[in-house]
Amino acid sequence: MIAISRKWDHMCLAAAIIFCMSSVCLSAPSKVRLDVKPTPKELVNLYKRAVTCWDKSVAMRVEFVQSYEHRGTRKTDIRHCIYDITHRRDGNRCEWFGRLQFKGEFNGNAMSCIEQFKHIVGNDFFLHYTKRIDKEESNAFMQSDVKEQLFFWQAWEHDGGFLLGRMGGIGSASKIVEVMSDSDSLKLIGQETLSGSLCYIVEAKTNYGTFTVWIAPEKGYNALKYIVRKSGHDILRDDIHIEDRGITEWVKVVDSIDVRKIDGVFIPISGKRTRKAKAGDDWESTDHVEAKCSEIVLNPDFEALGAFKISFPEGTEVAHEDIPGRRFRWTKGKFVPNVDEYLYKNLTGKPLPSFDRIMTGSDPEGAAGKMLLVCFWDMNQRPSRNCIVQLTKQAEQLKQEGVDVVTVQASKVDEKALNEWVKKNNIPFPAGMVQGDIEKIRFAWGVRSLPWLILTDGEHLVCSEGFSVNELDEHITKLGEKP
Repeated sequence: MIAISRKWDHMCLAAAIIFCMSSVCLSAPSKVRLDVKPTPKELVNLYKRAVTCWDKSVAMRVEFVQSYEHRGTRKTDIRHCIYDITHRRDGNRCEWFGRLQFKGEFNGNAMSCIEQFKHIVGNDFFLHYTKRIDKEESNAFMQSDVKEQLFFWQAWEHDGGFLLGRMGGIGSASKIVEVMSDSDSLKLIGQETLSGSLCYIVEAKTNYGTFTVWIAPEKGYNALKYIVRKSGHDILRDDIHIEDRGITEWVKVVDSIDVRKIDGVFIPISGKRTRKAKAGDDWESTDHVEAKCSEIVLNPDFEALGAFKISFPEGTEVAHEDIPGRRFRWTKGKFVPNVDEYLYKNLTGKPLPSFDRIMTGSDPEGAAGKMLLVCFWDMNQRPSRNCIVQLTKQAEQLKQEGVDVVTVQASKVDEKALNEWVKKNNIPFPAGMVQGDIEKIRFAWGVRSLPWLILTDGEHLVCSEGFSVNELDEHITKLGEKP
């Protein structure tokens, strides 16, 4: 009977675990079984579910207070920051805007300011804007490398992300539970009651340090506390180890986490984080933060909120990191000049741009049903001339494969000289020339360097771009294999 009872207990636990994995966001057991303990792996999986099931579509207000102090033989850095932030997150789209009050001291020099800020990671752009209220000028820029910025801002703690275990310095992961899930040394090391809720204490040793988490089943398997300790050969960040920087102590403690039920979902709404680090007698630092989230709305109407849209105060001058040497003024809801005309387009999967501003001597758009190869080149550059010569040698083969070729001279040259070179080298393809603003046309066609090849299918949808002439056969073969 005892064996049957134990077997029944484990069957009940397994069923409960499966149920919780699918519904932990919506509810939690009203009474926790103390006689049958879940495994560390099961607890970590439930914790992972708890901190990832709702934060992909949310809007909230965050009050964030930070006190930082670094004292060492080379510098003294003291900061006190108060943030009032509106934060919105929709999948990988994120935005933060609000106000910062800052007071500090650097090597004895006092500093203070009040600043407005806005940061947006969109689907295909990053926006940064800051302005001190006592200054006329602002700092505004944009860039197209969304992946890099998303990685950085996902670990930003100021939106209360540390309550969910977000932190930097853990490789490609953005939350500590991701690192813990990959650990082969998970251990259940005890139980403790925090704020009236029983917590299972799970420990994981990883390359990024030792993680200890207090997981509360009654709070939807969220963590009410966690500690991260790094030492010796543990990775501090990137490929830098703790010992590489001479650090003798590094610990982060997140506690006092208050988890509330909002719209049926358990959500951490406030808590504290203290990080201490020390490098012998050289320096030591303490960083203490508190965050409080309010006005939380799950699955909000982002369109109605006007979220994730490019906008600046009227007259703001904006730089774009992908367009050096130019500045754009935000005027009546748009950039002047139009920033889109100066950005390289990615054409893959899209129809070819219009040939209106390219004189080709033929009608490439009329070659219905045939693949089209467009080669942007420069007669004055040896690599470009070699590319055209190689294509000429393959002309008959390309014709048999149903590929029409158009060449486009993408820099200013004498038209007579171009025609003479084409005739002398027996180039069988239409030789086009860019008419008008060469730079804007190159941006529109995504031409980042010369020569530049673009291959389409029979419907003139771009399939490949920016490859070398030596890779042409491979791309044509792949295109022929598509259903």
